[in-house]
Amino acid sequence: MSGRIDFLHYDKTGNIGDFLCSPRNYFDFTANRDTLIVGGGASNGFFASRARRHLADVRVGWGIGQSWRFDSPPGFLAMWISQMKRRLCYDLVSTRDPLLSSMTLPLVPCVSVFHPVTEISCGEKVGVFLNANSSVSGSISDDTSLLENAYAKPVIRAINVGDVDKFMEAFSQTELLITNSYHAAYWGLLSGRRVHVIGYSSKFTSLLALFGFGPERVIAVERGNVEELERAIHSCPALEPLKCEDPAGMRSQFRSLNLDFSKKLEALGIHASLRITE
Repeated sequence: MSGRIDFLHYDKTGNIGDFLCSPRNYFDFTANRDTLIVGGGASNGFFASRARRHLADVRVGWGIGQSWRFDSPPGFLAMWISQMKRRLCYDLVSTRDPLLSSMTLPLVPCVSVFHPVTEISCGEKVGVFLNANSSVSGSISDDTSLLENAYAKPVIRAINVGDVDKFMEAFSQTELLITNSYHAAYWGLLSGRRVHVIGYSSKFTSLLALFGFGPERVIAVERGNVEELERAIHSCPALEPLKCEDPAGMRSQFRSLNLDFSKKLEALGIHASLRITE
């Protein structure tokens, strides 16, 4: 008898990264019990409160991260509560955050490493790819003239909502990214682009740690502060961008970590078969 399989992640935000970070996009699942696959994305409570409301026999958390604002880091109690929720909720769970990982919480980078966007060749333009959430980026100016003068090359702008193909077409034109989007930065580094990461929370320092960069390489801003974000964007021409020296090797490593985690599901009666993406 086969069980029902449900998925839980931020699937209704319109955010392309939130949509593409679920393993449902890359694996086909079968199970012998009713199963809930949670993640990826960031949730300071590991989605546990929402996951517990699902009447599943088995709950799996896949590559879940956290996002604590720089201006309000968690205290001991908040971290302890988060850990307890995770332990009580899941039969098996992993995290995309290297600083959280342990023997009982394995590191599994965002599963969107399997998406073709991570292998798009570099273009020649500068891309300013911003989080479309107004509480993150506010109402920021569309003027690119100062950046175009500074870089002496065309600058294109994009946001992380809408049609995936249109996003990929814009992404394909870029060689250098300036972004406050976790996934745009993740895909930029994995595809060999130079990237300036503008961040407002721990998810950005965790992202950089995946690639071996220190937290000081994040251009830190206050979440939703438009003036700070504008200044950060226009400071980038004077700064050294990040670049992954072996993007193919990192893609292979991150994919292997996801495949290793998928095999651990067998012990729970769940089979995950990688689907070929184009």
